[in-house]
Amino acid sequence: MSRQSRASRQREVTVPPRLEPRSSIFRQRIAEDTGRHPGAPHPQDDDDVEMPSAEVFTTPPPDTAESTAGSSARPTTVDTSRRRRGGQKSKSNIIGDDPASTSTQPSSGRQGRPKVGNLGAARTRTRQQAMHVGHVATQSSEVLSSDATSPSDVGKERQIRAQKRGRSRIGEDDTSISRSLAEARSEQSRKRTRTSTSAEHEDEVGRLHEDMFAQISQNSSLDLICNLGAARARELCAYSAADEERDFAVSSVQVHFSKGKLVKPPKPSSLAPLLWDDATPRRFLDKTGTALVVHLPGLLTVEAHARATTTLMELAKSHPELVELGHANNRKEYRSEQGRVSGKLALFKASKPGDPSDRLPVASASIASGPTRYRDMHELLRTLRLVSDPVDAALQAVDAIQYTAFRELNDRLESKCAYMLALNSVDPIVFSNRAIDFNRRASGHINKDIHPNSWVSLTAVGDFKQGSMYIPGLNLRLRLEPRDAVLFRGHALKYEVGDWNHGQLITIVDSTDQFLWDSVSLNCP
Repeated sequence: MSRQSRASRQREVTVPPRLEPRSSIFRQRIAEDTGRHPGAPHPQDDDDVEMPSAEVFTTPPPDTAESTAGSSARPTTVDTSRRRRGGQKSKSNIIGDDPASTSTQPSSGRQGRPKVGNLGAARTRTRQQAMHVGHVATQSSEVLSSDATSPSDVGKERQIRAQKRGRSRIGEDDTSISRSLAEARSEQSRKRTRTSTSAEHEDEVGRLHEDMFAQISQNSSLDLICNLGAARARELCAYSAADEERDFAVSSVQVHFSKGKLVKPPKPSSLAPLLWDDATPRRFLDKTGTALVVHLPGLLTVEAHARATTTLMELAKSHPELVELGHANNRKEYRSEQGRVSGKLALFKASKPGDPSDRLPVASASIASGPTRYRDMHELLRTLRLVSDPVDAALQAVDAIQYTAFRELNDRLESKCAYMLALNSVDPIVFSNRAIDFNRRASGHINKDIHPNSWVSLTAVGDFKQGSMYIPGLNLRLRLEPRDAVLFRGHALKYEVGDWNHGQLITIVDSTDQFLWDSVSLNCP
């Protein structure tokens, strides 16, 4: 290799820490390179002068040391852990390859001082070592120079690549954003469609549920009110029973009821009428203790009275043809007022057959005259259960024997007549006939079509005030206000419904005709 090429290959060699030789000439050269006084102690050791690992010095190859001393060299940082020569590993102590010429101090971890025989030998070894280091540095620099790039160039190159990637990514981002927006709009449109469809479906389902729950609530409420009314009727009847401490059961020694007739009834002109004008439940008994009249003020609950009144008024106003005034002779009994309903509504479950040879009753035209009327009457019967259940309970409490006979009568009729079974499932009252009078002043009315011993029930609803009921055969006047009820022997006792101050009077009269008992061969006790 030429001297010029060797001179151009001067390298900056990194000296490992704590490997500085003790030659004064070498120390002088190091001082010139580092700018430190030769006699100044090393900051790490005042005895051994060492160089930090980042400190470098420049040394020409041994063959051209004198000829190229003044030439410039390119400094290169060398990793001493990679230097090799002739396939041999470099040692941690770059001076003193001979073990006999170098000593170490294991206890302190420092390299020992090299033992130099003379200045020439030291210079020779130094030059050989420098040549070795330079050769390794050359190989390392060639490897490093291929990848070496200034920080500024690296930064610029990275910036350029980043910009290119950024522009491409911006384009990709724009495309992806546009695609995402389109998908979002499409999804939003689908959701809006689903939401509107779902909202309509939910509204419809909600309405169905509300109707269903309202129907369930209405049925549950109806059953509850009926049960409460029946319980109230039993309580009132028990309160009206004869008791030594409570003289609520009035006995008359002059009146005797036998075979459906009154024996020796009192004359109204001879005695002042017996007045029951308060809210106390009472009974009227004959001299044998047989009940003839049972007065039950406030039999209906407030809710039952309100529902029954509303239903009857709505039906009468929406279907005025159902409310009849009857014969001309009876029309004078109805009081006509502006905005009030006057007339009679018949609700008979069964009627006497037209053929005398046929003993079984037939469906009454008052209910089953047509599909529209049957529908309306069916709903009315369902609502009037609010009146039927308390009346049934009162009859059972007052006369259990006759109540049982009424039940047997209905069972036989249901087994022979399917329409009776259908109607009784809607309104299970034991009485078969029901007459509803609007604003009627009954004068001396008596029902000769019922059994002589049979009971009749009269219940008042509406918004009238200060009404009354008079029974001439007993010279008895009773209070008749909305929610009041009276049980009496309808075949033997005439009754009158007196005048009232104002408002709508509605009386519900329940009874059972004699021909129904005869149709199934039963007798009313």
